Amino acid sequence: MSAQIPYCGRPRRRNAAAAVRQNKKSIETPSLFAILQFAINNMQEEISYSYDDIVKAMPHQEPFLFLQSAKIKKDGATGTYKISGNEDFLRGHFKNNPVFPGTLMLESLGQLCVFYLIMSRNPALEREVDPKKIFVTCTEMARCTRLCRPGDTFEISVKAVRLRHPVAIFTAHMDVNGERAAYADRITFAFDYKS
Repeated sequence: MSAQIPYCGRPRRRNAAAAVRQNKKSIETPSLFAILQFAINNMQEEISYSYDDIVKAMPHQEPFLFLQSAKIKKDGATGTYKISGNEDFLRGHFKNNPVFPGTLMLESLGQLCVFYLIMSRNPALEREVDPKKIFVTCTEMARCTRLCRPGDTFEISVKAVRLRHPVAIFTAHMDVNGERAAYADRITFAFDYKS
């Protein structure tokens, strides 16, 4: 899908004459303002965050942090988490058959939503969100559709559907090797701003 850049300015004389002869519109050069406006409207700034950035910002910490990298855009975020196999809960889930718990897969989706609320520059967020005041209130149509084991990497994606204080609503999904592993049609959070 290509966007049209608005053209303005005075056409060159020979192009205008040729257009009149052929009964066609003349080709005009875009103004600097039109080019800048086009760039601003189509800009999708993406900011990348390392594991250290995530640890500093998040209220969740080891051993209950399931997000290792993140990229935040205007209306959503992507992130990753690699199952190392050293997670303590895998010793008993299940004996000699480690499977990453589905509830923690959904927790990983929620953690990326929380990180988005904390770090996003979305204009719908009037002020800085307080990390200590973000809580899940509801999850709808959440499903785990694939077993995940040590060595698998979660490719997590969340999109903000509604941001209006004190409620934030997201859709989220997680893929492993291009295959859908988990999703939630709707994750709702209650949040508040820093005082």
